[in-house]
This record gives sequence, C-alpha cells and structure tokens, in this order.
Amino acid sequence: SVFVFIPMRMAHGLWLLSRRITYCCPYENCSFRGLPIHVCTCGIHYADLKPGFYGIFHHKCHHNDGTIARLPTMDWLGRKKLNGLCGGCKRPLAFSSIGELAEHPIAVVGGPKVGKTIFLIQAIHALHKHFSGMSGSRVSIESEQYQTIETTLAQLHAGILPSKTSGTTMHAHGLAIRVPRRLQRLLYLYDAPGEDFLARERLGKKQSLRNIAGILLLLDPFSLPALADHSQRLVSGLKAAMDPFHEVVTVLISAVNMLLLDRSTDRCNVPLAVVLTKGDALPVIDYPFLADIHPSNGHAYSAVLGSRCRCAIQDLGARQSVYMLEQKFSRVGYFVVSALGRMPTTIDKGAFLPLGVTQPFLWLLDLERE
Repeated sequence: SVFVFIPMRMAHGLWLLSRRITYCCPYENCSFRGLPIHVCTCGIHYADLKPGFYGIFHHKCHHNDGTIARLPTMDWLGRKKLNGLCGGCKRPLAFSSIGELAEHPIAVVGGPKVGKTIFLIQAIHALHKHFSGMSGSRVSIESEQYQTIETTLAQLHAGILPSKTSGTTMHAHGLAIRVPRRLQRLLYLYDAPGEDFLARERLGKKQSLRNIAGILLLLDPFSLPALADHSQRLVSGLKAAMDPFHEVVTVLISAVNMLLLDRSTDRCNVPLAVVLTKGDALPVIDYPFLADIHPSNGHAYSAVLGSRCRCAIQDLGARQSVYMLEQKFSRVGYFVVSALGRMPTTIDKGAFLPLGVTQPFLWLLDLERE
C-alpha cells in the first residue's frame, strides 16, 4: 500500500540525511549524488530499489534458472551490500563503504613536481595509523590504486624514492574511518595530475569538485622567488616545482568560481589548507625565520604556528597569492610538512618517515586537537 511504503521511503531518507550519506560519485568527471543503480548477482540493474508496489522490504528478482533472489529495499536491511553503479555515469561505485558512511571529498591541489602523490600516500598511511590507535576504531583503505599505494609505501620504508607518477586521470583514494562517538566518514582523497592545475579548461572538467568538502593546496617553497637560487642545491631526486605558485592559485580560484559558486564575487565556504611542502629542506640558516615553522620541531598545529607559516609564505614572495586566497576562501589554514622527513642521499638508506602530514587533514575535519 502507498500509505505504507511512502512513510518508509521518508524514514529511510531521513536516516540517510541524519548520517549525511549522499552516495556521492567518486569519479572525476561526474558530480552525481543520489540513489545508485543496484545490481543483482544475475546482472540485472535496478535503478529504483526502494519500498514500493513491487515489495516493501524486498523486491524479487527472477533468474533464468528459476531461482528467485530477494533484494532488500533499504540500506539497513542490507541493500548497501549489493554491487552498485553511479546513477549518473553508470560506473561501478568502487568503495565498499559508500552508503554506510558520510562522504567527505578532499581535493589535493598542486602543480607538477610539488610532490602530491608521495605526500598523499604518506598521509593516507599516517591517517590510517592515527585513527587506528583510537579505542574501538575501524579504519580501512579503499582504492583501486591500493596495490600502487602498498608498493610506494614499501619503497619509502626501504629508503627508496619512488619514480614520478604519470597519467592524465584524477584518482580518488578512499579512507573509511569509523571511530565510535567521534568520526564516521568516508574520505575521498583526490590526486590529479599537476598539469591539470595549470589550465582552466582541464580543471573545469573535474565535475567531482562540485562536491568537495575541503581543499588542500600544496606549495613548493623552492618555487617561490626568495628561494629560487636554492633550488639547485636540491638533490637530483627532489626537484623544485617549476611553475609559478601564483599561476596555480589563479587557476584554482577560476575553477572554484566555475564549479562551486553562483557568482564569481561570492566567497567560498569550503575550507582551504595551504601546505608548504619539503619542510625538511628549508634553508633555516640563510632564513632564520623558517626555523620557527620547521616540522622537525614537533609542534602540534595551533593558530600561532599557522600565523607564522602564513607570514613565512608571504616573506618568501607569495604575498599576492595569499591575499587572493584569503579574499576568495572564508577559512584558510597554513601548514608546513615533509612527506619524506629528510633529504634523499646516497649515504642515508633509512626509511622516509613523514612529518606533519596528518595535521592539514585533521584541520579540514575539524579535528586538529586530536
């Protein structure tokens, strides 16, 4: 009866709303949010598997061999265990926790050679370790690139610097975090080729950015004017980014205006973490003010440390970029990290252990005091 299944649909919708579950598509060129297409084991697709005239609690799927499968109509009855396709682009929803946890997409932004991939892989590992240490927690990495992540981590732990990644596709790595009474989220961590952040038309095609809950902007200090002469001191395996930071900022703001805002004059409420990378290589002798933000000092994030980092970025030649970002974003935080923890050398064969890589993500999740 319609008087039964409509209230049940409403109840299930309120349950999803309370948990902030939207079935957000993780693919780069799709911004669809909504009920997935569920797939029976026989391969038949169901685009409207909800309580209805075909069944309140289950729909029946009649197989060619005469068997009948009972498909649950709501997630709390087991619907989320079925294979699903995005209701927009029809591609498989690869993350098993979609429909169980609230999605929290975070875009990692930066030009070529800024170190996005190694930073992100180290951060995924560090976040996994951070949350796994909490009582009663369950944390899992969900990614089609899982084997690549494991291989890269093994190289870094063996003191081997991985080769530069290539490709033209933005990958979404999933980190499912279940911490009782603290955090229940499925992080989408987007890693796009650096070249995408140098061209408005390429970044503007990333429709998934319409759903982002946070932006993490990586900045190579040796790409800034004050440290340009120091870039040649870096070892061959750690090259400085060649593209101006101001150019990346300009393209990012253009994409935000296009994908997130109604008017280009509006401010963006998505939090932005500006992250100064390669903190282990900062020339603190020549620039003593950089010693106060060095990640090896072991400081936890604070507003004071963030302010020092902001001033350092300005003093290194990015004052105009900082101004542009703070005019566009209503909440901006500043951080210094080291994805490797030390400079690569032929003498030191120890593991590359990151410094500070969790802090920007905890800040974006409003957990910076964790």
